[in-house]
Amino acid sequence: MRSLFGTVLALALSTTAAWAQATVHQHYAKDARTEQPAADGRMAPRLQSLGKHKFPVTTKSAEAQKYVDQGMNLTYGFNHAEAGRAFAEAARLDPRCAMAFWGQALVLGPNINAPMEPADEAKALALVRQAVALESGASARERTSTATCATRPTPGPCASTRAASPATWTRR
Repeated sequence: MRSLFGTVLALALSTTAAWAQATVHQHYAKDARTEQPAADGRMAPRLQSLGKHKFPVTTKSAEAQKYVDQGMNLTYGFNHAEAGRAFAEAARLDPRCAMAFWGQALVLGPNINAPMEPADEAKALALVRQAVALESGASARERTSTATCATRPTPGPCASTRAASPATWTRR
């Protein structure tokens, strides 16, 4: 009886170990359809009841502000994919809103649950550069946020550039 139990246990453990080594962690499956605007041009729906947190930013569009607030609430709830779409909609509504681009870069970056996807690094870099390019119309808090996002460490080809000179990473 002991040998049967030992055999079953060994088989279960080896199968579990093989499965764990083959499994790749992924928060969500990327779908190209979610990157495309809706028929009316919107990048994200306006979601309700996400919380009352407000994140005031420099924008001339009240709708863009609502999407930035939505993006931040979704970010705090670790729904980075939907937060990115909310920030993209804010950028569509106000292309001069630096924080809409900052938010898109923020949610592509590393977080407590996952490292940055190497495939997202170039996109995040472009978004941070766009935010920095718009910072002349931004508040001091917003300029600090874009500068901080620009120096976030990530693996991949840009890491050595940032290590050498984080201040110039976004300003090339």
